Amino acid sequence: MQIALDRADRKLLIGALALMVLLVAATAMLAPPDAAPAPSASSYSPGTTGAKATYTLLGELGYKVERWSQPLTELPEPPDGATLVLADPFAGSPGKEDDESLMRFVRRGGHVLFAGAYASPFLPDAFSKLVKPWQAGETTYPSVAVSPITRGAPQITMASTVFWSGAIGHEIPLYARDANAVVVTYSVGKGQVIWWASSMPLTNGGITKTGNLTLLLNSLGPPGTSPVLWDEYYHGERLGLTGYLSGTPAPWMLLQAGVIYLFLLLAFGRRTGPARMPTVESRLSPLEFVETLGALYKNARATSGAVETVWQRFRYLVCTRLGLSPTAPIRELFDAARERLGWHEPGLFETLQRAERGARDPGINDQEALQIVESLEHYAGLLHLNRGRTEEKRTWQTR
Repeated sequence: MQIALDRADRKLLIGALALMVLLVAATAMLAPPDAAPAPSASSYSPGTTGAKATYTLLGELGYKVERWSQPLTELPEPPDGATLVLADPFAGSPGKEDDESLMRFVRRGGHVLFAGAYASPFLPDAFSKLVKPWQAGETTYPSVAVSPITRGAPQITMASTVFWSGAIGHEIPLYARDANAVVVTYSVGKGQVIWWASSMPLTNGGITKTGNLTLLLNSLGPPGTSPVLWDEYYHGERLGLTGYLSGTPAPWMLLQAGVIYLFLLLAFGRRTGPARMPTVESRLSPLEFVETLGALYKNARATSGAVETVWQRFRYLVCTRLGLSPTAPIRELFDAARERLGWHEPGLFETLQRAERGARDPGINDQEALQIVESLEHYAGLLHLNRGRTEEKRTWQTR
């Protein structure tokens, strides 16, 4: 049995299908690809700049390595010699509480290995300066100090865009070239901070370079003694349902479900809601005449004509009220108002003069014309010129 659709239902169905096609196309173009590149130095990434191979190797060498996907405020206390690896963090900057927690973690005996250019948001006074363009390539850096971190690694290989320029005061440069340090260490309380200018020595593609693996192992210490926390929180791995769903197609599914629900709600309300007659504005509204007349004056640039209309009406009302000739001069109008109506307030004579000049001035601007019209209406109300005859007659009877 064929179901007949009226014209309104057919339009609604076509609109819903068109919107669904647009949503599908938008999902295909804007949704993140399944194989999106992982962040640099991430323990999940098998790419050249990732660190999955390094993370796996540390576990095979006996290190108690684990991924850290929580804020810095959740760092263990006491740290028990734990080492936190912050490698190229990029997902947001730490807040004041995070900085305080990180420094408390170090002062109580924790170790921090920071690898990357932007250390100052995490480590106070750990500043860096940009290298010159021809110094940013892959370079070998010799050790410049005797330290457990440089043991067995007389030189390392690193491609860095920054050099150390911090203001700690007691930092020790470990690897440098021409006084440009790329590996620095300093103590904070019972703990230690190790700064690398680049995360290259711990990446999948850089760990095999000269001296890099030895540098990493020396920076972490002997295996099996204390846990190594590999930060993934600042790589975008956030615990929680919202953070998990943000990386899945769930938001797009919820958006499509919401649009479909809205269409169903509109369709149901259209058929079952109360029927109301549309409000039709009367074309006999007084405001329509006022707006039309105002538009005509504006398009014709006849501002003086509008002033003249109001002025002639005011003059007619005053002359009728005082029994004067319609052509009576302004001085006579003012004197009659003062003598017969007892009007002694200042400003009326000046307003009458401005009105007469404005009615004859074709170059008068809109602002001045509006002030003149408002003044005339104001005095018309004060002189009771707008009252009807019945009200005026009643007033004279009561006198």
